Amino acid sequence: MSTYVEHKPCPSCGSRDNLAVYTDHEYCFGCGHIIFYGYHPRRILEVKQTEEKIVSLPEDIQPYIPAIADAWLKQYELTQNELLVNRVVWSEDRNLLVFPYFDDKNYLYGWQGRYFGTNPKHPKWIGHGNFKKTAAIYGKSKEHIVVVEDIISCIKVSRITGCLPLFGSFIDLNKICKINSQWKPNKFFLWLDKDKMKESYLYSNSLNKLGIPSEVITTHEDPKKHSTKQIQEILNIT
Repeated sequence: MSTYVEHKPCPSCGSRDNLAVYTDHEYCFGCGHIIFYGYHPRRILEVKQTEEKIVSLPEDIQPYIPAIADAWLKQYELTQNELLVNRVVWSEDRNLLVFPYFDDKNYLYGWQGRYFGTNPKHPKWIGHGNFKKTAAIYGKSKEHIVVVEDIISCIKVSRITGCLPLFGSFIDLNKICKINSQWKPNKFFLWLDKDKMKESYLYSNSLNKLGIPSEVITTHEDPKKHSTKQIQEILNIT
């Protein structure tokens, strides 16, 4: 994950402190100047070379978000900094808002795109990558880990504590066991959609039997539709 380092003067517009410097890129909140370190901005990061199919991003991605996608994002109250840290980009040819996903070694293992075109038959979301085998925990704190279905919910929950996106609703218990061994959180919170409540309790019971403390959270709306304060109150963790 990209980490904030400092603010400094912008070489483009000359502002004294509008340039935010991160470990892998810099961005000016005044003029929009952006540089990705060590690679072409359309590639974002190196691709993991494995025997599995290589994951690559759309060729035409650009580090900006058009008005139609920005209006959609505003309903979830994601900040400009969160979009930058998560390297959200746009593919004009595909009309996709692209969310790239990286593992703990900063290799691209997959991406999802939210469609904003006019074709009614096109899926709202498409994705490519090795989502089954790879998992990345969002957020600085790993004391508690919340399991959610989608990336928007994950970004919002990660403001408070560690969060694991499933990119769906299936929970791989073996993956949870590995995460538990690595991070040793106090508890896992399973916060899936309301229509997955039955499955959530089955997963939770299985984890508790394995000695991995877990708890089910059920709300009428997805985590992404709650404010940060509401998420904090629902999780009730300090």
